[in-house]
Amino acid sequence: MGSSLRPLWPTVCITALALVSVPEAGLASGDDPEPQLLGTGAWSWFADPRAVYVERAHRRTYTGWISRAGNVLISAYDHDRGTAAVRVVQRGVGVDDHNNPALLRLRDGRISVFWARNGGSRMNYRTMRRPEDVRSFGPRRTLRSNRPGRGGFTYPNAVRLSAERDRVWLFWRGGNWLPNFSIRLRSGWSRARTLIADRSSRRDRPYVKYDSNGFDRIHFAFTESHPSQGRTSIYYASYRGRAFFSAAGRRVATMRSLPLRPRRALRVYNGRTGPARSWVYDVAADRRGRPVIVYATIAHAHITSKRYHRYRYARWTGRRWNDRPIVAAGPSIGYSPRTGKRHGWYAAGISLDHEDPSVLYLSRRKRGEYEIERWETSDGGFRWRHVALTSGSTEPSSIRPGPVSWVCASSIRRPRPSTT
Repeated sequence: MGSSLRPLWPTVCITALALVSVPEAGLASGDDPEPQLLGTGAWSWFADPRAVYVERAHRRTYTGWISRAGNVLISAYDHDRGTAAVRVVQRGVGVDDHNNPALLRLRDGRISVFWARNGGSRMNYRTMRRPEDVRSFGPRRTLRSNRPGRGGFTYPNAVRLSAERDRVWLFWRGGNWLPNFSIRLRSGWSRARTLIADRSSRRDRPYVKYDSNGFDRIHFAFTESHPSQGRTSIYYASYRGRAFFSAAGRRVATMRSLPLRPRRALRVYNGRTGPARSWVYDVAADRRGRPVIVYATIAHAHITSKRYHRYRYARWTGRRWNDRPIVAAGPSIGYSPRTGKRHGWYAAGISLDHEDPSVLYLSRRKRGEYEIERWETSDGGFRWRHVALTSGSTEPSSIRPGPVSWVCASSIRRPRPSTT
């Protein structure tokens, strides 16, 4: 996602038991059974989790985003009390949707927050000192890359594997424009490694979505590059036991042989022979551990010079990928302040329910505006039922739904031009 784009500034909201506007570092409560409004902000879809649910002494959903003022924020919504606390994690990071944080729930209920300034040279993180207390975040710490470059850090994704003594895996796009990762050991963070790289081209910069069972497995769905660079395909691989496998179970790489080459992974969609370029939006595993991927194909309409997106649903059956169309998404949402036109690569967004990937949430253009809907299939994507979750939205409308406890972004207005 290029820094030349102007962010769309939605009101971040979470469907819960109250409806309140919450200022930064404030606390609010209410009694109406309506969506909880948390403030104006933005996020990209390549940094996750954007929200986590923790049920201990309290039932709370924690959500993070980058505010209109360029601050990293986190909220804690209490489902029993109908209250939300919003705290500033760091000020002045920058007005850029790349800067949104990723959240990680630790075994004891504490939350770690990871973020980076787009184009910077380090990953930042803070961790609660006390579980369930957003006022108790410890000092900011940094994780530096051993791979500097012009691209800079962005897109943190945090995973904890309990089968590996609760090791935390942190993935991000590094200074070499490639997916990097580091593992938190007892002695500190391991040396940064590159996860995916195509040695045949220095221009490629893979875009990756991650998912994990939290025990022993991590799922990766990715493109070999940005769709603006060519006819991108969709690939899948998974990690288990210090090795990487295709969906069919064939070992495609080890920790020693990294980085993984895209062509060694199992291809889900072939952008070179298919009708359009593609971009990945989410990956999850069903109850049998089989991966499900949602992505968008991007077709160019020569008459109007616009690009249109169509959502697709790919499910691994145990033998092959069952890849089916879902619905047309409409034209792109990205806006370029340089040209005053919509950028061609950004759909309004789609994400899976990671507890049950037969359910998904998407945003599409209807009657001139984008609205969020819930879709569900009972036969692997051949037939769908859907229901609207928003209606009557105004430009730039309801976009980029995210997983976990139904977190959504419901847009209300355009901002001033980006300062980053």
